[in-house]
Amino acid sequence: MILLVAAAAAAQVAPASLPELEPKTLLVPILAELKRTLADPYSLRDFTLCPAERIKLKDGKPVRFVVSFAFNAKNSFGGYMGVKTYAAIFRNGRISGGITATHFDKTDGISGLVNDAIARKVTNCPPVADALIQQLLSSGASIMQEIR
Repeated sequence: MILLVAAAAAAQVAPASLPELEPKTLLVPILAELKRTLADPYSLRDFTLCPAERIKLKDGKPVRFVVSFAFNAKNSFGGYMGVKTYAAIFRNGRISGGITATHFDKTDGISGLVNDAIARKVTNCPPVADALIQQLLSSGASIMQEIR
């Protein structure tokens, strides 16, 4: 089992030193993954995107970055689910392992560490305009390349 070093999970990374970690750059692969996996990706609204945070793994694997975000979207029945929080782990500028929904009933192990970090962060993160989300989703690759 991979364990996070708790103190490292809170270390902020300066996007200026790593341009691939700027929020506008991170939004592109996140939206691409959501477009692929959500029942109705065009229903996305109330999107909040947090800055990337460095995480170190105890097992000696390379450093990764976790990006926390929240949004509201319709489920397969057509109803909005309410704002839910998620996380994506980035390695070498790409999402590693998909997008993870947080489950706040889990308080131990890696789930507890990640959920706690996300819960504290996401309430203070800036919103992303619904219009921008819709533009990126509907414009396809050309706009997504442009934002990079």
